[in-house]
Amino acid sequence: TINGRISPPTCSMAMVNGQPQQHCGQLTYDVDTRHQVSSPVKGVTTEVVVAGSDSKRRIVLNRYD
Repeated sequence: TINGRISPPTCSMAMVNGQPQQHCGQLTYDVDTRHQVSSPVKGVTTEVVVAGSDSKRRIVLNRYD
């Protein structure tokens, strides 16, 4: 059993000119896909992982503390 509450996301991702951008509140960060894990905002960890065997596709995961 997992106990908790659902809250609206604090960050979102968008592709701008072919590059991923992370929007957290009023702030915008460019995601550097050369690094696998980053923490652009306190409490948020962003991880970029390869999607399957296709090295061109990536999945961006945001974890919240």
